[in-house]
Amino acid sequence: MNGSPVRRPPAGLARRVLGENSLVERALGAGFDRLNEALRTLSIREVITLDARRQITSLSIQQLGRPPAPASTA
Repeated sequence: MNGSPVRRPPAGLARRVLGENSLVERALGAGFDRLNEALRTLSIREVITLDARRQITSLSIQQLGRPPAPASTA
């Protein structure tokens, strides 16, 4: 690792993005609150498209992350 701090998603982010009682939340049950808990952000790319009047016509955010390493069985 390059010594930079590990950025963790804020608590409740998945619920804010997916919505309250989403299909993902129902499928994961109690595990939903830990969704992306150990994900490490490698980079975030934001793209904003403006029209001729400089108003936002689209916004795209892509996050490249690394999942946690598998648990050792040794």
